[in-house]
Amino acid sequence: MRRDGCGRHKGMDAGAQRKLYYGWIILGVCAFTNLLILGVRFSSGIFLKPMSVELTWSRSLVSQGFALSNLLIGFYQPFTGRLLDRWGARPTMAAGALLTAVVTILISFTQAPWHFFATFGVLYPLGVAGSAIGSSAALVQRWFKRYRGTALSVVTAGASAGQFLVAPLFAFALIAYGWRATLFASGLLVLLVIVPILIIFVRERPEVLGQFPDGAVAASPRDAAPPSRSEPPGRTPVRAAIITPPSRECTLGEASTTLPFWLLCGGFFVCGWTVGMVSAHIAAYLDDLGFSKELGGYVLSVIGGMNIVGTLTMGGLSDRLGLKSVPLAVVYLIRGLALLMLVLSPSFASVMVFSFLIGFAWLATVPMTYGLIGDHFGLRNLGVISGFIYLAHQIGAGVSISLAGWWAEAYGSYRGMFLLAALLAFAATVCSYAIQEQRPAAAPAPRTQPAKA
Repeated sequence: MRRDGCGRHKGMDAGAQRKLYYGWIILGVCAFTNLLILGVRFSSGIFLKPMSVELTWSRSLVSQGFALSNLLIGFYQPFTGRLLDRWGARPTMAAGALLTAVVTILISFTQAPWHFFATFGVLYPLGVAGSAIGSSAALVQRWFKRYRGTALSVVTAGASAGQFLVAPLFAFALIAYGWRATLFASGLLVLLVIVPILIIFVRERPEVLGQFPDGAVAASPRDAAPPSRSEPPGRTPVRAAIITPPSRECTLGEASTTLPFWLLCGGFFVCGWTVGMVSAHIAAYLDDLGFSKELGGYVLSVIGGMNIVGTLTMGGLSDRLGLKSVPLAVVYLIRGLALLMLVLSPSFASVMVFSFLIGFAWLATVPMTYGLIGDHFGLRNLGVISGFIYLAHQIGAGVSISLAGWWAEAYGSYRGMFLLAALLAFAATVCSYAIQEQRPAAAPAPRTQPAKA
């Protein structure tokens, strides 16, 4: 068989181009993992009342376990991100899924408060942090570059679909079989399905399989951009890093000296603040306003459905624009307007419009935030860097949930907290818009004919 000037078999080019890009399999695996693991996590609130009734615990005690679990997911993210960067995605995600499965089964045998806090409060968030959205987002970014926004939106939509699909199934199983059997079956499902899928299908990078990000076909090694050697090793000067976003692989310390890092932290803090507060208190706020108790559940259902639409729409838009900061700013603006409208005009119509708008912007921040992290700081230490930024998200959620409960008891209304959330969303709009990025250059047209010898 003849070879071209680069030493390749001439007859292999067409077959290589027709070969399925393995990144699509990675994307499907990550989305399905998020669907099941985060679907179970997002639906765990369904067990709060039946668990407290059977075990004769106060709802406050069970709620503290939920709050601890939510907060520790954020604190675990930098640790699991470091493991992913050093060990690789397959062992980290598989170990996280295994821990999630075993702990979910153990929760079904809960008899004492210490058991519940040790399993659901401490160990369960460690498994979720290692296997779900943060790790999957870091892995997907290694496989997609030009279509990074769309790929991350699909992964995030998997989590949204989990909330939308798993919660009704859990509600049915809870009535038919009880909370213990439902949790046991959920853990068994993760153990028998998710863990083997991660072990069998996850690969670290496209280069391992002789492929390139996005499934591109490289014409020759000369077409690939050489690694940058213009910057000396060691710590990047603070002043230079703040003025110019780093163009090389950054460590956490180097990333933390840049303005984009703190703008992303600030925006994600607000994201956690608004999502956490609305998730925990929207039903109670609507009840205080005189609406039916069923309306709160309907609003959360609409949010879950619109979440999928918004995530996929904004992720695809960021790819078409070649920019992520502007769509991210638009998402925070929509979120702020929705919250402000609910505060200023608490009518049934405004509640419905609020549910559609806030649902559209619910997790649409995630693909663009993680995409900006990869664009600015590189992929080598993406796990630990994104983990620290996600920690800001969870701190915002924990603070807003606690503060909103105290505010409602102290002042008899959530109105002030929802107004504060709207103002913070507007501030996050400015922070996101201020993140500087360059529109990527157009990719060169692939060669259709190999070079002649």
